Amino acid sequence: MKPDYSLYPKNNAIIGFSSRGCFRKCYFCIVDQKEGQFRRTDHPEKWYDPAFNKITFLDNNALADPIWFLEITDWCIEKKLKIWFTQGLDVRLVDIKIAKRLYEIRNHRMLSFAWDDIKDERVIKQKIELLRQVGFTNNMLRARVQFYVYVDSDEQYESGVYRCRELKKLNCNAYVMFNMDNERTQRIKDLQRWSIRKLLFWLHDIDDYKKDTQAPEIIESFNRAAGAKATG
Repeated sequence: MKPDYSLYPKNNAIIGFSSRGCFRKCYFCIVDQKEGQFRRTDHPEKWYDPAFNKITFLDNNALADPIWFLEITDWCIEKKLKIWFTQGLDVRLVDIKIAKRLYEIRNHRMLSFAWDDIKDERVIKQKIELLRQVGFTNNMLRARVQFYVYVDSDEQYESGVYRCRELKKLNCNAYVMFNMDNERTQRIKDLQRWSIRKLLFWLHDIDDYKKDTQAPEIIESFNRAAGAKATG
């Protein structure tokens, strides 16, 4: 059924699923239990409304079917729609053809991937290099690309810090995600705040970041940078 967008007057994009499910079985993810195996659902033309110039996909693993991904993004490009995949894209499935398409499309939010496991370091760095090969510059990576960094508990704090730092070296943004069933310690809170506040992330290392009045020089530099961005 096509959504009745008039029910949500503040919504500014067409929104829906072009696929359901996922073939991955990540230990922290409930998609496999809720939705099962990956399958195509509806082409976005079925929930399209020409009143909007943005489209938001809720798909959990849109790259699991690269032919379908290219087909629906072809359609979005034809309609001149800005795209956002809310759940992120599986960077491990990015090949040269997909990378070129990611370079071509326009986004209305960050182009998001995930680095959930330290064991994936080699492939993550290979795929970022692939993005560079198709045209993503350092500035484009900073402006358009982020990685969700999953931290299950305080025991994975050091792993989270390492992944954030490596992404920063590669000119990609980090966005720390935490298992809300576990205790969120102060250092986990700081890690999340540091990664989410992009000016702090790019201006300072996590070791230099202190909360609020504990580090007035960092807050001052944050405010200066924010003011410069607002006026520039």
